[in-house]
Amino acid sequence: MAYHFELGDSSDKIVYSGSAALASTGFTVAFWAFPESVPGNTYFARIFNGSSTTSTLLWYSSSNVFSAQFNGTSHAKRFAASGSIPAGAWIHVCVTFTGVVTAGVNIHVYTDGTEVSYGSTSNGSGSWVTPANEMEVGNRNSDNARPYDGSMADLATWNRILTAGEITALAAGLSPLAIGSSLTSHKPFVTNAADIVTGDIGTITGAVTTVDDHPPIYMPGSPIVMAAVAAAPAAGVSRLMLLGVGS
Repeated sequence: MAYHFELGDSSDKIVYSGSAALASTGFTVAFWAFPESVPGNTYFARIFNGSSTTSTLLWYSSSNVFSAQFNGTSHAKRFAASGSIPAGAWIHVCVTFTGVVTAGVNIHVYTDGTEVSYGSTSNGSGSWVTPANEMEVGNRNSDNARPYDGSMADLATWNRILTAGEITALAAGLSPLAIGSSLTSHKPFVTNAADIVTGDIGTITGAVTTVDDHPPIYMPGSPIVMAAVAAAPAAGVSRLMLLGVGS
């Protein structure tokens, strides 16, 4: 199962007030997405501080362009090449950031385990506005003007930059729970909006619903070796009903 956001109900969103803070020394955000359409200027996730100043923004702009933005005095941004996240299929998205906004190349975007080509990169200035613990998923809470159209699953954050092998493994279906080092949040979006790391219960607004469709997520049945699980689940791998996947 996964959570579905409906473009026709522009108020659809999940808001968290107790998510874990992101580290200023580097972090990773990863999630599965199934966009049904790309209307432009829609939010996957927005993480901000207590004064509502946007700190971290993962969003679509027009022409099916995915953008990651990190705010300082001015903002560091990196736009993936057009079409990097197509509509109509599950795709794994992973973003890493060093915490330094003065060089846009400190932002890296991966889809299905491979770094994307970039359409443009903008440097920021000053210091990154380190977020407190507030997150919006699927829309902008202040005015509902950035509705996402589609499904999302397994949104997770780590307070470090994941290795290439870890990013590849997540894209192959490894549960974020299997990469426990510095894991600060994990929102499976299965039966409720709870973060199973922090315990934060998100507030659902609008017609956000669960759907049966979900990417295959697995946990290894023995201590993981990243190189061994990166390509596909191995024989004997157990699957978690908790994450909405059949055995």
